[in-house]
Amino acid sequence: LVTSKAAQLSGGRAAVLYLRHEETEECRIAGVHGLELPPVQEGAPHFFNAERSCGLPAFEQRAVRRLAAAPGENFELPAVQNLRFTSMLAVPMVAEGQSIGMLVAVDKEGGFSAADERFLALYASQAAIAVRNSQLFEHTKTLDRLKSEFVAVVSHEIRTPLTSVKGAVELLADPRYFPNNEQQTKLLNIAHANAERLLVLINDILDFSKLENAALPMSLERSSIAPVIEQAAHNLRTLIEDRDIQMDVKVTPGLPDLYIDASRIAQVFTNLLSNAIKFSPAGGRVVLGAQAVGGEVRVSVGDSGEGIAAEDLPKLFRKFTQVDSSATRKAGGTGLGLVICKGIVEQHGGKIWVESKPGVGSTFFFTLPFADRAAAPGPPPDPDAAAPPVSRAA
Repeated sequence: LVTSKAAQLSGGRAAVLYLRHEETEECRIAGVHGLELPPVQEGAPHFFNAERSCGLPAFEQRAVRRLAAAPGENFELPAVQNLRFTSMLAVPMVAEGQSIGMLVAVDKEGGFSAADERFLALYASQAAIAVRNSQLFEHTKTLDRLKSEFVAVVSHEIRTPLTSVKGAVELLADPRYFPNNEQQTKLLNIAHANAERLLVLINDILDFSKLENAALPMSLERSSIAPVIEQAAHNLRTLIEDRDIQMDVKVTPGLPDLYIDASRIAQVFTNLLSNAIKFSPAGGRVVLGAQAVGGEVRVSVGDSGEGIAAEDLPKLFRKFTQVDSSATRKAGGTGLGLVICKGIVEQHGGKIWVESKPGVGSTFFFTLPFADRAAAPGPPPDPDAAAPPVSRAA
């Protein structure tokens, strides 16, 4: 696009864009218009001084015009073999005070004028900003990919020995094989609890890394949502009893089947429920509901905690972000749980959001399309629309 517009605006027959590699300082052809370049042969030389070859001083950022002095006289461009030209206008591509390459227009009948030079120099300065932004964006994407791969590899390598440590601690704590006194049992329980916590964190990081790369495996099957809800509530029964939390499960009977990965949706329930329990006071109440709304099942998980301020709501589904980010925050975690929930729900064609009032509590909602809509899910219901009533603590 840059070379096409350069040729069109300057009146040249063709244009070539050279860009400089940041690390090697070599110039390569990044774009061409109006020329058929021969294929580059393997081992062909790199052009470190493309500017100097076109007559640009090495350390001066200014334009150069050339015109054949006599009929039949012509000249070449760097890295453009077997092609010769009668006129040329070369301008540097400058971004943030640094030359990132060179834009060259060639073969304008009668040669390029001073007005052409001024105009193409202005155009090149604007194009250089766009090119530089594109380079920075691609560089950022590369770094982000490398980061995700590094995190996935490290997390996987940590999980393997940690699983062995956890198994050894469980064996040591088994009174059938190793009789322990009260203090030893207490220490082993602490070690086991922290090993479990580390495994949860590592699994979250691995899932998040896979979600970023669109590689989180899903096995969709036609299923009812009710057994998944019941299983998730049962799995957290011990935590509920320890914190003296009252749980109400309100699932509308006869909900239509869904196409879901039951284990992944159970992961969403477990995360939302554990958060509701964690942020509810002792003796509080958690309400889990599911209703059919407009061709979808809408699930709600409400707590009786402190609630969330309106300005903090957008932070909830950002990676590595927690509403209470202080060093003294009450709840631990990586800040990935809700991001993973959002990714899983969206891969099922649904949507997730939260409604909250400070001092009253929070309710998380997510939707899943009916099985007969799952192949081509429509837009989820508006989260600002009237939601079905959910029981809350007084």
